[in-house]
Amino acid sequence: MDYQFTVKCDDCNIEYTIHYDSPENVHSTYVICPKCNKRIYFSSDFGFGPVWPSYMYCGNDLFLIINFLSDAKYELKDKFNMEKKIVIPQRYLKNNYENHFKILEFIHENVKAVVT
Repeated sequence: MDYQFTVKCDDCNIEYTIHYDSPENVHSTYVICPKCNKRIYFSSDFGFGPVWPSYMYCGNDLFLIINFLSDAKYELKDKFNMEKKIVIPQRYLKNNYENHFKILEFIHENVKAVVT
């Protein structure tokens, strides 16, 4: 089944529709407006359950999945085949559950050149 919701960039006055397969599989969702490159939506299960994997969208398009494995190891699955490697600072990795907002902001700052 296809689940979806709509988010709007108030600065650009553009709406985007986010599609996903199951509401149980979306623990954190982060949406960037492709026109102005600002974060326009962020939701998370923080405090209620897992926060990883996290799904990062550029407008309507899913372009990055962030997942944490054991021992603070992580994987980034991207749709743009980024040549730039993103290295998340150790201070965030020590407790990725509590720092997931900071991790996603850090990744957003580091993918701006790719997204625009």
